[in-house]
Order: sequence, then C-alpha cells, then structure tokens
Amino acid sequence: MRCYDAESCFNEIIAYFNSEVSGYPFIANIDDATILQDICSKMQADSNKKIIRVSDYCNGDNLPNESELLTHVASADNGVVLGLSPYYMLRGEQALKKSVSTLLQMSVHGHVVIIIYGCSSILSNAISADGGRPDHRTVILEKPQICLPKITLTQSSELEKDSSVIKGISKLFSMLENMSYCNDSSLKSELIVHTHYSSTLFKNAMMPVDTINGIFTILCRNHPEIKASLEQSWGTDAQWTSLSNILKEHGPLSAAIDTVLGSTVNLSMLIDDVFDDLKSEKAWYLWLAMKIFGVKENTYLSLAVKKSQSLNELIDLVYMMLLDYKHDDSNFVSLYKERKRIIEKLPDNSVLTQEYCDHVGKYEKNAIYYLTDLSYKEKRAFLFYLGKPEYSYTESEIRTVTEYAFHDLYVYLNGFKFDERNTPNPSNDTDLLSMLTDYFHDYKLQKVTNRIYPEFMEVVDNNAVMRPFTKLLPRISIVNDIDKSDAQIHFFDALGVEYLAFIIDRCKTYGLQFVIHVAHCELPSITSQNLEFKKFFKLVPDDNGELKLPGTKELDELKHHSKEFDYRKCKEPVHLFLELEIIDKELKQLKEMLINQEFKKIIIISDHGASRLSVIHQSECKMHTLECNGSHSGRCCPTSSDPNISEGVYENGFAILANYDRFKGGRPANVEVHGGATLEETVVPIIELTLKPEKTDIYFVSKYIEFHNKEIVSVVVHSNLMIAAPKLIIKGITNPAFSCECSCSGNVDTKHYKFDIPEIKRSGKFTADLYDGDSLIQQDMTFETKKAVGTAKDFFS
Repeated sequence: MRCYDAESCFNEIIAYFNSEVSGYPFIANIDDATILQDICSKMQADSNKKIIRVSDYCNGDNLPNESELLTHVASADNGVVLGLSPYYMLRGEQALKKSVSTLLQMSVHGHVVIIIYGCSSILSNAISADGGRPDHRTVILEKPQICLPKITLTQSSELEKDSSVIKGISKLFSMLENMSYCNDSSLKSELIVHTHYSSTLFKNAMMPVDTINGIFTILCRNHPEIKASLEQSWGTDAQWTSLSNILKEHGPLSAAIDTVLGSTVNLSMLIDDVFDDLKSEKAWYLWLAMKIFGVKENTYLSLAVKKSQSLNELIDLVYMMLLDYKHDDSNFVSLYKERKRIIEKLPDNSVLTQEYCDHVGKYEKNAIYYLTDLSYKEKRAFLFYLGKPEYSYTESEIRTVTEYAFHDLYVYLNGFKFDERNTPNPSNDTDLLSMLTDYFHDYKLQKVTNRIYPEFMEVVDNNAVMRPFTKLLPRISIVNDIDKSDAQIHFFDALGVEYLAFIIDRCKTYGLQFVIHVAHCELPSITSQNLEFKKFFKLVPDDNGELKLPGTKELDELKHHSKEFDYRKCKEPVHLFLELEIIDKELKQLKEMLINQEFKKIIIISDHGASRLSVIHQSECKMHTLECNGSHSGRCCPTSSDPNISEGVYENGFAILANYDRFKGGRPANVEVHGGATLEETVVPIIELTLKPEKTDIYFVSKYIEFHNKEIVSVVVHSNLMIAAPKLIIKGITNPAFSCECSCSGNVDTKHYKFDIPEIKRSGKFTADLYDGDSLIQQDMTFETKKAVGTAKDFFS
C-alpha cells in the first residue's frame, strides 16, 4: 500500500508487529531520507526490536555474508533489517529485482520488517506479478528524486588518513543503511571509500561507482580551482592529504593557504623564515602558493617559479637560471639584483654555489658579471677572473660590475682626493697632493686586480729614493693640535689611507661627522715605533687587566696571521672583503659609543698602513747582504749602522726598504706586510668622529657683503655639520648668465667656512648651493654684494 508521511508509514509497521505472525516479512520502501532515519531511530529505541544490519555481516573490508544474513533474518523475531537495498543496488538492477521478489516470498519465523529505499517501482511490479497478494505486507513512500550517492573507491594509504574517507566496506554499508550520508552536505554527492575492491566489481551498480588512485584526484573533484591551477606531480600524497584536511576546515584554496602562511601576497617576503627548512611542510606550501598566486614583487623569482616543477627544482633554478641570460641584456642587472635578494634569504647551499661558480666559467671574461659577494667561493672566483692577465679589464669595466655586484669594493675603489685641508704639508706642495691621489687610486686598483703595472713600479722605485711622505706633517704634530677634550682615542692598528673612501661612505651612511687628517708615521712602520701619541690619551685595562689604548688589532691580525688568506695558498685578495667588514663593524660600534654619550668625539688613530703589492712582488733585495732572520717579513732589519741603501732609509736602528723588496732571510708575508717605507705603509689617517646633528643649521653669516674696488669678495658659511670638502656653486639672480664654482679658502673655526669669490666684480644678488664634495648639503642660499663706492651702472664682468 502507499503512504505519504512518516506517521502513516510508522503506523503500518507497528500494526504489522502487533498482528499475528503471518510467516512473511513486512517490506517498507521509504525514499525520503528524513522519514527513513526517523523510523529507524524509533525502531532502534525500542528494546523489543532486534536491528539486523547488513554492515554487521561484513568482515571488515569484505562484502556481506548474504547467506548468513538471510538465515538470521528468517529466524528472527521482532527483527528490523537495514541495508539490503543498497547492497543489491551495488550488485545491479537484475540482482535487485530478483532479491525483492525473493524477499516478498521469504518465510520468516516471527515478525520481520525489511526497510529499503529506491525500490518503489520494482516493489510495485513484484507485487503485481504475484497477483497483488503481498500488498498488505508492504508500504511504499515514493519520492521523485532519491538521495543516492556517488561512490568512489580508493586503495591509497595516504587517503586512508583523510578524516573524510570511509574506512572499509562495512562502514560504507553503515552509512548506506539509513541514508545517513544525506545529513552531511559535503558527502551528499560522493562517498569516498578506502577499500581493496575496485570499481570493476560493481560495474552493474545502480549508483555511480568509480576508482581513484590518489588524494589529488579527490581534491580536483572537490575544488575546481585546484584542477585549474595545480598538477599532481607538484606534491606527494602526504602533502595533498595535508592540503585536503586544511581545505575542509578553512574553505577555499586561498583561505587554506592563507591559514598556513598568513598571507597570499608578497610571498617572497616569507622566504627567509619559511625556506629555512626546505624539508618542512610549510616550505612546500609557500612554493605551492607562489605557483598558484605568482610572485609580482620579484620578476626573477616569478620566472623561476613558473619553470619549476618542485620546491627543490625552484632552488636549483634560483641559483642557476641567471646563466641563461647575457650580461648585456637590458634586464640583466635587475634580474641579477632580484636573484641576489632571494639567495640572501635562502639557507647556505655550498653545493649549488660551487656548481654555479663552475658553470659561470663558460662566459670567460664576462664571468665577473654573474658572481655575487654572498659567498667566499664567489668572491674568490670574482677576484680570480679580475686577476687573469689575458682579460685585462678596464677600470670602467671593473667600476661597472662592482657598482651593482660588489658594492663594498666599488666604494673602496672610489677616489679620495688629498688636498690642503685634509693633508697639510709645510711646503704647500700641490703636486705632492695630486701624486698621492693618483698613487692610492692606482694602488687600490692593483690590489683588487692582483697585479703590479710596470709604470706603477717605476713610481714606487722613484718614491723609494725620493721618499715624498717626509713632506707630510708627522702624526704627532696633528694629534697635538686636535681638540681632545671629551674625546676618546680608538687605536686602529694597520689602518692605511687606502680605506678612506670606504670610511667616508660608511660615516655618511651611519650619520657620523668626520674630519680627516693625513700624516706620516714614524719609521720603521711597525707598532712599537708608532705609539708616540699614546701620552695624550687615557689607557684602559684589557681583559687581563693590562692598560692599553682602546681600539682594535683585528685588521693587523688579519694581514699577518691569516692562514686562510695566506698568499702562498690563496693568490686572490679575498681578505679585502674581510678588511672592509672589520672597518664597517668598528664604525658601527663607534657610532653606538657616541649615541650612548660615552664621549662627544672619538679620534681614530692608526700606527701604520700595510702593503699588499709588496707581497705580490715577491722579491728579495739582492743588492744588500743584511739578513733579518724573519723580522717583519724582511721589510726592515735591525742593524747598528746605516747600510746606505739608496732605495731605503736608516732610522731608529733599522735599515728600512722603501721599495717592494725584502731583506734576505725575511719570512715572506702571509697576506700584507708593513715595516717598510712605501707610501701605503707610511701614510696614515687621523679621523675625528662625532654624531651628525639631528637638525642642520646652515646659513651665510652675512647676507650683505660690501667690498671695495679690487677687493676679493668673500662669504662665510656657518654650518653645524662638519664638511670635509666644502664647495659653493654660485649663480646670479640679477644676471642669470653669471655662474661660478669656488672651494673653501679656509676655516674660520670648526663651524665656519670661508669662500673667496674673485669672479664677482660688481654689485648683485646671488644664490648658492653648498656641497660636500659631490654631495649637496644646502640649496638656494642667497646673498647680496654691494661696492663701497657706487657707480652709475652696476654690471657683471
């Protein structure tokens, strides 16, 4: 009979249980999931009813034992049978039809209700075929659309860990028995079952049955965006399972990845933290996110991500892909810089670094454009190529590549101009200043390229005889005149003037004001002979309680005792990078001392410089028989009398070489050498450091200058900034055609700078820009001039 609601269906079933035993079961076809579950719940709640489940007759992951099941059904009393219809549906339509007819005619011992679904038409046809006699033993609640799932079978062990996957056939039938899957919208359309069976066993099933081999297929089915943007080879089953679990909890793909990484934008910013452990699950998620969402902020990384098929391949590509580009491509430098920024964030990878250095050799002379300063191997390779005589790089080529690739070297190679302000000499020898500027420019270039040019060797040999450093003021003279009130010395052993351009750059970066003085040290250029300034400063106890000058010997130790950079083992001047790091570190520390107001001023004083080119020269002095037994690498030799060496000097009981030779018996220097009388050994800096004021205060002391005929116009600028190389560029206001540049003619005091302007001959109004070297300090400063005796017409010459 037909019923149309839960109550009427339930009443029919109860009426059957209350009737006399007929020897036949009562079959109830309930197509409505809610009504079916309601009736099943009431049956289960009745302690007089015995629930017979098909799932109970499945031994784990095996199909139910049908014979045993039907035997128990036939012998049951007050039994309620669940799950027969989906079981027969999986076997096929013919099996279902036959089984329904068999159940109608089945003999049972007591009262047995068999609850089925999806069989209304088959059950009706079976009743009609039996002449309608079983109609009173049936009830049919038909529904146009029945909730039947798609069943997907899998044998994947990783999928078995997925909480949404049904574990085995027994649990599948447990869900099918009362259509419980219809309560969960996420499982309504598909039930995924981990089982040893494949879909071929159920090829005749009345509901769709499919087989999948991995979690990725499931993800693609459930998430169209994954199917559209990801490939199965990009992850393992374990990784896809992890993603599946996160997706269930956090929704769409973008939200899931955002949950793991905290963002789906600016993904390259996460690399240094996430890629610290490339084997971590989070690292895979970051790579996956970059594949899906792209990397807009770094073109090089974006290209590498697009090419990569795995996280490991991405790392390989980040290291190696730059080699696919020519160094003169229009976008090469930007790609180089982007690559460098990414590699800085990655864990050190010596294997890939070595591989990169090996492969870069294919570019021969142009290999230098591909190397970075991120590793010792690359630094040494860079200097190796620079030092190859057959490549003969021009200074322009070296400056070009170091500007973007080895910026510390670029700054080191910057010129430092020796002038009357920073390098006073009693004879006011401007040729000496020009020579020093050129000499150290050439010296630094040769130190970097690991060679000595013949024309430079001629200069060294000439200097060995002329000894031009003696024209400079001695260090003690400058230290004596410096204002040392509320100042602390910082003794910087072996700091030569070759580093001044680098020091100036770092001082500007760190907000330090500086005043540079250049002097000559005492001979020989060894520490014991160069502590005459010690008397001016307070000594401090070291770790052992011994009173010493505060400062550092780290630079000197590197030049003398480094086994790693020993010239006999490592020809390339890789130590230069560490020298610059030492100087940079010291300047940072000195800035902190000034910030902490330990002192108002710090005075850096060096005892001597050092020579790398003397080490490269590798020459013993053959003209003189003095033997030094290893003293100071043969650059000086203690002796009781003057040996009258033309290319040297005798002072303080030492014979001292002023060229690049060493005395016989002198141990070859490890890295750099001092003790001799070359310019790089004897010319030393004294540097006054103070903090740059927070606010600048720069102006003309007088904006109105009156001058007499034939008198040179002078202006005085007040500045609370220390200016190393003051320069004014002046333009006329009343006559725009007028323009001139003038350098500082002298300091009035530490805050006032005087400029003589002979180009101004008549009254007028002017605007001026103040520079420190090439750096603009103050713009559009105005002043006005007026002749003391007026004329009928003012004009400019």
